[in-house]
Amino acid sequence: MAGPPLAPDMRPRESWPGLAAGTPGKLFHGANRDMLAWVAAAQPASIDLVYMDPPFAVGQVFSYAPPGSAERRVPAYDDRWRGGRAAYVAEMAPLLPLVARALVPGGFLVVHCDWRTDALWRLLLDELLGESCFRNAIMWRRAPNLGRQAASRQLGRVLDTLLVYARTPDASFPGSPPTRFVQVPVDREGRPRGAQWDEMRGAWFVTAPRGDYTDASLERLASEGRVHRTRTGKVGIKYFLEPDGDGGWGRKQRLDTLWDDEGVRPLRHAPRSEVVGYETQKPEALLARILQWMVPPGGTVMDPFAGSGTTLAVAQRLGLRWLGADSSMVSLHVTIRRLRRQQAAFTVWTRAGITWPSGAGRLAWGDAGATLRDPDDFGPSGIAGWAVGWLDGDGCLELVEVAERSAVAAGLAACLPIPARAAGRRAGLFWTWVGDRFLVPES
Repeated sequence: MAGPPLAPDMRPRESWPGLAAGTPGKLFHGANRDMLAWVAAAQPASIDLVYMDPPFAVGQVFSYAPPGSAERRVPAYDDRWRGGRAAYVAEMAPLLPLVARALVPGGFLVVHCDWRTDALWRLLLDELLGESCFRNAIMWRRAPNLGRQAASRQLGRVLDTLLVYARTPDASFPGSPPTRFVQVPVDREGRPRGAQWDEMRGAWFVTAPRGDYTDASLERLASEGRVHRTRTGKVGIKYFLEPDGDGGWGRKQRLDTLWDDEGVRPLRHAPRSEVVGYETQKPEALLARILQWMVPPGGTVMDPFAGSGTTLAVAQRLGLRWLGADSSMVSLHVTIRRLRRQQAAFTVWTRAGITWPSGAGRLAWGDAGATLRDPDDFGPSGIAGWAVGWLDGDGCLELVEVAERSAVAAGLAACLPIPARAAGRRAGLFWTWVGDRFLVPES
């Protein structure tokens, strides 16, 4: 591994105090390599989990639209690679040594990918961290096998891959292994069928064969009251049942590497309040399972491809410290809006040299058109473009339309339409500065 990287000059640009307790998060706008290099140099061995959800090399542009407003769709990021796999590897490979330096010795790395790039990532990670650090290739069902998938010339490609690597070969997961709740049939009296009653524990249990448990493991289980011996001397393992809250019974079953259970259903089944309109958004339940398994209480999570902000939002909810980065202005807008709804405290960082204003660029309000003068009349030169949207009651901008600076020629009047006023909302124009950054207005 090469020597320590030089820390780029990263600067905090604005802070959102929030109301939630805990250490304020750090959201980096710009190249994720800058954030990784800064952490690797300034705060090495400080991250418990790095979750990476990079582009999948799909070959298309993905977009964002506010839920229920498909007509307001705008590009979010470009997943086209002109140089093919070579260009993809050239972009991703330099990130991994920085990730390794950022992780604590007992930390973990999860790379979320699919059939297009999972073989590439396995080769890269085996080379960098070593095959002995590989833990699992978890398959998550992201969609049902319906429609075009089911009618294609091959079996439906409906699984994503979560490649799990430890920073060191002897690292142990800090959390309990993920489980699912398995229902047990009940009889007419509501008692679990095939179960027996444990007088000492005061609970129902079912049994399973000893399997490959060693004698030492069997002794440990016996000390926990989990060994059942029949009158004939046959040994079984007790699994205690729990009520499901609806009059039924079941037990927690440790998961294997196929995650297609009710606990991590595709985003289409998520509550409406969770869906933000970012095309490649992942469900919060999936990230919660990963974080609770791989991050110690109060630990630190880093997401170099923040996207819709799911990792950061879940880490915030679980009381974990977090860092995230993305170069997409739409990603930054969606993530800030999402974190503000959680009343999270965080700071936005960029590389030094990027012009950053002190407040929101609130240019015009109304429900008619608004005329824009020379962009330089509204602030320093270097304005990248304009954003048009609604300002919700909580002060968050709901994106409607984006125009590049070229559409607002210097010295010429230009007009961008503002949609008709909606109930309880105000329409407005906002400018975005060098670095493709939306200024989300204060409430």
